[in-house]
Amino acid sequence: MIYEPEKRVTFVDIMKAITIFLVVLGHTPICSGWLIKWIYAFHMPAFFAVYGMTYNIDSHKKRNWLTLDFALNKVKRLLVPCFIWGLIYASFSPKSIALVLYGSQASFRNASSLTSLWFLSCMFLCVLAFELLMRVLSKLGSLARGIILAAVAVILFSAGCFLPKIGIGYPWNADVMLPALGFIIAGYGISFAIKNVPKLNEGKPWLWIIIFVISSALTLLFIPNLSNIDKNNVDFASRTFGNPALFAAAALAGTLMLTAVSVLISEIKWMNWLSEVGKYSLAILLLHKFPVILIGDYLASKGFGNSLTAILLALAITALSFLVAKAIEYFAPNLIGISAKPKK
Repeated sequence: MIYEPEKRVTFVDIMKAITIFLVVLGHTPICSGWLIKWIYAFHMPAFFAVYGMTYNIDSHKKRNWLTLDFALNKVKRLLVPCFIWGLIYASFSPKSIALVLYGSQASFRNASSLTSLWFLSCMFLCVLAFELLMRVLSKLGSLARGIILAAVAVILFSAGCFLPKIGIGYPWNADVMLPALGFIIAGYGISFAIKNVPKLNEGKPWLWIIIFVISSALTLLFIPNLSNIDKNNVDFASRTFGNPALFAAAALAGTLMLTAVSVLISEIKWMNWLSEVGKYSLAILLLHKFPVILIGDYLASKGFGNSLTAILLALAITALSFLVAKAIEYFAPNLIGISAKPKK
């Protein structure tokens, strides 16, 4: 069974590993053309959807929903590493500190810090908002709750597409939270479907191969229509979606594609080491960007700017970041959003 009570879901960790690799690859300076357009079409929506896939409404109900302990745990996991690493990367000045605390992608950029940190502040808002939403809907039946969640997801995504933009971005990416929350709801819907369709939850390879083939084809079909004048690819953090409907379709198809391939890999026992990498996806997000840009720029200057080199570099940097994260976990786990293990 893919989802089993009280057990960590292996395919979700594998999906995190694949998605963080795509993030690293997308940040590689020598990654360009169709490859980067393909990556940016779905990799961040998939990252948000993963949270919805891990959400268990019964366990959250037992923990009494949005408690102070729940909020503090998310502060430690998301905001503490966000702002610590934001200050580590930033040029030191009172203005830079204020910009880091503002927490938008643009403010991190203006502080000469790590722009990827926008994800953490945005995810914090998403997690609290989703917890509150599920609390409100908890007394409804599954069908009514599903219908309302689907409607809310559409409304939130639409609002996120048409909300006015401001130069420095909204504090903690509150604007990006709207479409991001829509994809968390989509992830929750995917997990609900898997849990309630026996053949899906049993991990029947033939069925997941069909899902993978169809979703991959749809992703490739929609992506050519997503380009925009400024970037030639979508950018979730700045809400640059091109055609919003096509972006939503490509993002959902890409999320299903990653889900399917992760389920298929999870059935191959010797490949389950990927799940360990996935557990450190947040740490890899924090650590990868400086080396991948530094080495990528060097390779580009030497004429090695092609997709194969970008993929090999991304694999190497992902592996290196994973090893560094394991070392940091031993000495200062809170730096990478991991709770310190109790002493024996």
